[in-house]
Amino acid sequence: MKCSNCGADIPEGGMFCVNCGAKAEEAQQTPQQPVQNDIPGPVSADYSVATSKPKSGINIGRIVVIAAVVLVLCLAVLLFFKLKKTKVNLNEYLEVTTSGYDGYGSVEVTFDSDKFIKDYRGKIKPNKNLKHMIKEYDELEVIMKRGDYNVKKDKDVCGLFADVFTSAAEVDLENTDGDKSLKNGDVVIYKWNLDSDALPLEDAIAFAKDAFNVKLDADDYEITIDGLEKIDTFDPFEGVEVEYTGVSPNASAQITSRPNNNGLDYYIKENGGFKNGDSVTITAQYSYYSPEEYVAQFNKMPETLEKTMTVEGVDEYITDVSQITASDLDAMKKQCEDKIRAQAANSWNKEVSVGALDYDSAYLLTAKDTSNSYDINKIVIVYKVTANFSFENSDYNTSYQYYYYVTYTNAIRVKDGSLLVDLNSYETPSNSTSVKMQYGPRNYDYSNYYFYGYETFDSLFSDAVTRKIEKFDYIQIP
Repeated sequence: MKCSNCGADIPEGGMFCVNCGAKAEEAQQTPQQPVQNDIPGPVSADYSVATSKPKSGINIGRIVVIAAVVLVLCLAVLLFFKLKKTKVNLNEYLEVTTSGYDGYGSVEVTFDSDKFIKDYRGKIKPNKNLKHMIKEYDELEVIMKRGDYNVKKDKDVCGLFADVFTSAAEVDLENTDGDKSLKNGDVVIYKWNLDSDALPLEDAIAFAKDAFNVKLDADDYEITIDGLEKIDTFDPFEGVEVEYTGVSPNASAQITSRPNNNGLDYYIKENGGFKNGDSVTITAQYSYYSPEEYVAQFNKMPETLEKTMTVEGVDEYITDVSQITASDLDAMKKQCEDKIRAQAANSWNKEVSVGALDYDSAYLLTAKDTSNSYDINKIVIVYKVTANFSFENSDYNTSYQYYYYVTYTNAIRVKDGSLLVDLNSYETPSNSTSVKMQYGPRNYDYSNYYFYGYETFDSLFSDAVTRKIEKFDYIQIP
């Protein structure tokens, strides 16, 4: 029998072709004679054999090949998924919240662990290296115990992963103004800080790969601050009053009035040593608050914490000849002349009288260091004095001239513009000059007379001015 599929011989009684495996079919079918009813004549019979094409059989070889290919593909897919690393981008689970006001804001960044665990539960699985690495890093063992994690549970594995890689993250404010009070437009960086003592950066990447088969993406996350409301501001120095006391250039300032219950304290930076025209800085400081706490408490902020005021209306020591008027000088000259006349009346002999009092010059001495000097200024008035001698019954009448000074100290120009000088407090020469006067023809007809003052102008100037230039500057008053 021939196989109707491939034409090979099939042994008698064979059910299948040994060559192709097709099922054997019957080689012949029983012939049928046609029957003609009611038709006379001879009957012819058709003895040809009728055959039909056998059906195709099952190809066992093909099935084996196909099954093997499918098995290989399945193993390849399983191996691919086994070796494929789960990609994790930590930044996708950050929630950023800003609070406060523009210029006094803050930012809070949190990691949404619940959403992370929901998305990666069953996707992040512990490798066989996990337990070994936990023992290798003490910090990781601490995290395990703190979170009471069970690495056999998918949820705990995700939680452990999140805990390890997010616990050290923080907001970096280095590129802001430095006071950590944020304003709209500031850019801050959220750093994951994987590079820590417990888990250096390169080890962290390796740990994610080896312990969890995860490709970790934890780039620094840039945050631009926006949405902070504008804060109302107020003038904290409204109602602040300052009083100046003392005499310029050693005047002092003190705050005499300030607002109450506004959460601010007020100070004057400088301790003293003011003169008219100087600037005084008043400083406001938060009593108990940081700027952010102050905003939360008062819902407003001072528009500034410093205010500059100008010293004015203070009595001032004379420090320049331009501050001395002609009338001021005349008053001091008159007092000087009165002093000379009074001294002559009280101590000179009756044969000696005051002649001419000639004004010579005047000098202003000003202290070089006003903060460490009791006398801020000195005004020296110099006169040339003529003493007349008139002896009874004698033709030896004559005169003698010497130099005298009066020094006034700490002359003050007061608020109303007048000059305040204690004309009853002054310095006069302690030095004396003498002269021998002949009042008769005989050799012993003479007397020695002594006067407080100086024989020459140079000797007076040396005592009254030059000896003081170590601590004083001086200038002649025109």
